[in-house]
Parts: sequence; C-alpha cells; structure tokens
Amino acid sequence: MIKNKYVPKRIRSTCTSDITRTLLMFQKGGEHWKAWNESMKKILPDAQVKGGDDDGSWAPDSNTAECRVMSTALCTLCLEVYYRYAQLNPENK
Repeated sequence: MIKNKYVPKRIRSTCTSDITRTLLMFQKGGEHWKAWNESMKKILPDAQVKGGDDDGSWAPDSNTAECRVMSTALCTLCLEVYYRYAQLNPENK
C-alpha cells in the first residue's frame, strides 16, 4: 500500500510536476494509483478558482513562469490521465 506521505494533500508549486507524478502513478497502477487518484480528484477541484472572471481555472504559482492557461491545462490533464494514455501494464489496474 502507498504510504500516506506520498499521497498529495495539496497541489504542488507547479502543475507540471503534478502531471508527471500523476502519469507515473497511473502507470504503476494498483493501490498506488487508486490512492493517488482519489486524492487528486479531491484536491484539484478544491483548488479551482470559484467566482469572478477566472471561475473554474487554476491560479498559477507566482514563483514560476506558468500562466493561468498553462496551469489550468496541466491540472485538467491530471484529471484526464486515464482517458489520454494507455496503461503499459494493464494487469496493474
């Protein structure tokens, strides 16, 4: 079982690292993927901007070169990883 310290509890400073980790966990599969995915399905929607002109987007980290469009696209990809990629070892679902 994946240790709780590896399951995300918040979005990291950049969604670039989150999409990489999400794809890695998806390919690993099994309990690791289930725990990771359940956490991401909770924290990503909670981190979305609610209200105003930027409603539904994810705010970029001010310490990176990411813009709002890039941040939103990468966070969305984290939620869509199983629609966009095939698992290399499907037995590990």
